[in-house]
Amino acid sequence: MDRPRSLNHSLRRLLLGLAVVAAFTAVAAASAQSAASLKVFTATLSPHHVVPPVTSPASGFAVAVLDGHQLDVTGAFHGLSSPVPSGGGAHVHRGAAGANGPALHALSVDGTITGTFHDTFQLTSSQLTALENGDLYVQIHSEQHQPGVLRAQLTRYRVTG
Repeated sequence: MDRPRSLNHSLRRLLLGLAVVAAFTAVAAASAQSAASLKVFTATLSPHHVVPPVTSPASGFAVAVLDGHQLDVTGAFHGLSSPVPSGGGAHVHRGAAGANGPALHALSVDGTITGTFHDTFQLTSSQLTALENGDLYVQIHSEQHQPGVLRAQLTRYRVTG
């Protein structure tokens, strides 16, 4: 029994390490360019943010870098109780916290129960405003939870100090 717990702990540490690296990479990229041109958004994915909430041990994170109207979304997830569906396991949606909204863009997923996702796409002016207002979210879907198993709003990451 210690082996699965140890493996789960190792995966969590790996994902946390990836999150830190992604955040530092995004911040370093932002500092290399004009601070006004790049904006960083983050999301901590949880089954508790899904509408309605689901029960799952799954978790994940996302980092999004905005350059003008171009949004680059990268993240990871682990602990799903069933695989992500092929061809549609992760999306950026439009909607306020606590409300479901339409999928705006599918994200490329690598993995099934534990994995990563990424894509770069252009936002319309309306979608850009929604992002700035906290009304875009990342959602991971699974075969067991087709409407969504993980979700989080993209929120602006601000460097302080």
